Amino acid sequence: DATPITYFNLFFTTSLLETIVRETNRYATQFFASHTVSNNSRAKKWTPTTIYEIKAFIAVLLEMGITRRPTIDSYWIKGSRHIPWFRTMFSRDRFQLILNFFHLIDNTLLFEPGHPNYDPCGRFDMLVKHANTVFQRHYIPNQQLSIDESLVGTHCHSAIKQYIPNKKHHKWGIKFWMLCDSISKYCLGFFCYKGAKNTDDRDLVQKYGLGFTVAQKLLSIGNYLHKGYHLFTDNFYTSLRLAKALLKQNTYLTGTIRRNRKEIPPEAKKAIVGEAKYMAHENVLMCSFRDKKSKPNPVILISSNSDTNSVTIKKKKGNFEYEKTKSSMIDDYNKYMGGVDECDKMLYAYLDERRTLK
Repeated sequence: DATPITYFNLFFTTSLLETIVRETNRYATQFFASHTVSNNSRAKKWTPTTIYEIKAFIAVLLEMGITRRPTIDSYWIKGSRHIPWFRTMFSRDRFQLILNFFHLIDNTLLFEPGHPNYDPCGRFDMLVKHANTVFQRHYIPNQQLSIDESLVGTHCHSAIKQYIPNKKHHKWGIKFWMLCDSISKYCLGFFCYKGAKNTDDRDLVQKYGLGFTVAQKLLSIGNYLHKGYHLFTDNFYTSLRLAKALLKQNTYLTGTIRRNRKEIPPEAKKAIVGEAKYMAHENVLMCSFRDKKSKPNPVILISSNSDTNSVTIKKKKGNFEYEKTKSSMIDDYNKYMGGVDECDKMLYAYLDERRTLK
């Protein structure tokens, strides 16, 4: 029964809004101290912002994600496409000024590229930490969780910009590792990938691998270890080592695993079409299943919380329906793995993306 503004206030807390106001005003002061501004410049109209105004600014950004226009200026045009609401919230110049000066941190505290303490995520890291705190504070997830990479599209010049060809919305952007509730698609936690040269977690990555380290870190961020959760991963993350490590922390794992991993026995790499092979190592079960003749290699999964049962699913081909038997492990994986992709779909449905000076 809660109103939308109630949910907004849960995540956009007073402390966050105070930080935005303080740092935006600070950056404007720093800008004017180091730049000569002409009398005709829009910046001459600047006055310090407030919490009330920053709330209105965020509201306009959200509405821009719903009402799509090609440019920011086009939201303030007159004529048949005129939308009065935007003018009642801000003048175009005032909105642009806040957008230009919007800041989350004091620039004087940031290190330049090349410095040993340089952080490529320094300008927005406080927002990531804030989100991770409030996301877990206000939601108790279902047992099934999934992790994957998420891309925030950008055309900016950045050392951490990544190219991910299989992403539909963007191919280039800043990559985040994300943990989601597999059923509700709620984002439970995330952190930025800072590149192979980054010193964060370097020792863990060298010892256990990147996929292992990412999975452990995401579950630790939200304090989801030792609580009986069940994590679903693709073959970038899945390993026998990860399954065993999580099981010791009362956390289960199910995921596809690469055929070239050392722990995969030769007999698991071959399978007859329609046949599921099962092998076990201590408390971890492996399933090798080849679905079609057109696929020469079977799909291999491991799970620390599954069995050898099968499920019957209904399929349709043309006007004919038929039943097909599938391993319950594979069925669970297909059902619970896509949390991050679905979360991305919902995010991009309301995300306003356009080039700015930021």
